Amino acid sequence: MPEVFTIYNCGTSHNRQNLDETVANTARRTCGAENRDWIINDGPGSVSNSAPKSASSADRGLAAQAKTPGTRDPVSGLKESTWFATMRGVVDGYGWEQNVEHTMAVLNATLDLPKVINMAGWSRGAITCFMIAHALQQNPRTSAIPVNIFALDPVPGPGNFDDPNKVTLPPNVKNYATVVQEDERRRIFRPVLTDANDAPGVKTKFYYMPGGHSSGVFRTKTEVGLIAAFLAHRFLEKHGTRLNDPIRLSTRDLCELYAKVRLEMAQYQSAGGGFLTLLGKQRRKVTSVFQDTAYFINDHHARQFRKMFPQIWTALDGGVADCARAAFQAALKVVQNSAPTTFLSLQKTGVI
Repeated sequence: MPEVFTIYNCGTSHNRQNLDETVANTARRTCGAENRDWIINDGPGSVSNSAPKSASSADRGLAAQAKTPGTRDPVSGLKESTWFATMRGVVDGYGWEQNVEHTMAVLNATLDLPKVINMAGWSRGAITCFMIAHALQQNPRTSAIPVNIFALDPVPGPGNFDDPNKVTLPPNVKNYATVVQEDERRRIFRPVLTDANDAPGVKTKFYYMPGGHSSGVFRTKTEVGLIAAFLAHRFLEKHGTRLNDPIRLSTRDLCELYAKVRLEMAQYQSAGGGFLTLLGKQRRKVTSVFQDTAYFINDHHARQFRKMFPQIWTALDGGVADCARAAFQAALKVVQNSAPTTFLSLQKTGVI
C-alpha cells in the first residue's frame, strides 16, 4: 500500500457513477488503483444505473462496480438477499455499517498499512467517515494511523445522534475540515457540528456556506459547490493524496466566486427547503460571525479579500481619510478592472 490511503464515502442515494458530485468526482481524479491507493463506498440507498452500449468503457466499469450497500457481503462481495435495502438506506442509512466493514477488510488484507489515511464524504457519507475513523481507532493494527477528514455537510439523519461513532471524532483524527450549509431548514437534515471543543487535539476548520444540503457538492451547478470542491482538493493534497488535474483557484478566482454568491444570496437562502420541510423545520445554529453581515460570506472569503485587496480592506475596516480618498478611488478602479464581479457586489450591497 502507498504511504497515504484515501477513502471516499458517497452520500445517501449517490454512488460512484454520480461524477457531477464532488466525492465521486474526486475519487475518479485520484492517482493509483482502487483498493490499493484509494477506495470509494457507494452511498446508502444508492442504485447502480445501467450504462448504455454506447457508453465508454470507464462508464460501463462504474456501472458494474456500483452496488447498493447492504446487498453484498462486505468481505467476499458475494450477493446477499436483503429486502428493501434501497428504501432502508434512504430512511435510516442502512448499508453504511457494511461500508465500514468493507473498508476495514481492504485494509486488513494488506501486509503494509499506510502511514496516513485521508477521507472525504458528503451527508451520510461524511458520517461514514466518522464511523470508519472509530473502527480504525478500535482496531489494534490500525489505531496508530493518523486520519484526516474533509466532511461536506455531515448529516446522520433521525435516530442516529445517540451513537457516538456517528457524531464524534476519535483521537486518531488529527485534521478535520467541514463545509456546513447555513440555509438548510429541513429538521431531518440536522448536521453534526463537531469542533475543537468536542474533540481535543483535533485541528478543526469550518467553512460556513449559504445554501441547502446539496448546494456545496455540485461544482458545476453553484459557485459554492466549486469553492467547496477546491477546498476538498486542497485539503486532500495537503495531507498527501495525489490527484490528477485537481481544481485550482487563485485568490482572485475565490473573491469573484464569493462575490457571485453574495449577488445570488436570495437564491441560496431559499435552497434549503422542499417538501421534506413538512416533517419539520429548524434553523441551523451556526457560530459563523459572518452569517448576518452585509458582505463577507465567511472568514475564508474575508481572508481572500484582504489578501487580494489590502487597500480596500483597510478602508472598509477603518474608513477613508480625506487625504487618502484619491488613493482609495484609484484602488477601487483597480478592483473594477481586475475583479468586476467583486466590484459589482460591493456596489449592490452598498459597501461602496
